[in-house]
Amino acid sequence: MGVYYYQLAARPESFEVLVLPNLYGDIASDLCAGLIGGLGLTPSGNIGTEAAIFESVIYPHPNHHHHLV
Repeated sequence: MGVYYYQLAARPESFEVLVLPNLYGDIASDLCAGLIGGLGLTPSGNIGTEAAIFESVIYPHPNHHHHLV
């Protein structure tokens, strides 16, 4: 997977769609967020059968994740 992440960082324009398992998708989305200036600028879409919501991706305040402190 490391080679794909390197190519994604070096030439993101060569990818149109990425379909990845949850763990690898999380790593790839964090990498791409860094390329555009941070997670607050990253779009996200959750699409269901009856509704959809689109928002920027932001992580909760670090105090909510005591295992990260």
